[in-house]
Amino acid sequence: MKIEQADALLEEWYDWSQQWRPHLGMPSAAPYCREVRPCGEYEEDDEEQSEWAFNRTLMETVDYCVNSLPPDYSRAIGLEMRKRRGAAREWKSGCTGVSYKRAVMALLPKMAERYLV
Repeated sequence: MKIEQADALLEEWYDWSQQWRPHLGMPSAAPYCREVRPCGEYEEDDEEQSEWAFNRTLMETVDYCVNSLPPDYSRAIGLEMRKRRGAAREWKSGCTGVSYKRAVMALLPKMAERYLV
C-alpha cells in the first residue's frame, strides 16, 4: 500500500517539477506593472489558494526526499517517470544501475519521516 502511495506521489512530483521553467531574456512588462491583473482576478478563493499552497508544500517535501537520495537512486526515479510519460528512450547498456523499485524502497523511510505515506 505504501509503495502505491509513494508511486502516486512521485508521479505528481514529476509533473509538478516539469512545470518550472527559468525566465530567460528580457521581461515582457515594466517592473511597476508586472503584478497588475484585471479587476476580477484579484478575488481569489481562500480554499483554492490554501489548496495550491498545500500542494506546493507537499511537492517541495517530495522533492527534498528525492534529492536527499544518492544520485543513482534519484536518477532511477527520474528515468522511470520519463519512461512513463513517454519522453525518454530506453538505452541498453552493460551497467543497469539501480532499479526503480529499489529506489522507491530507499525513499519510503524518508517519506515516512515526513508523514507523506
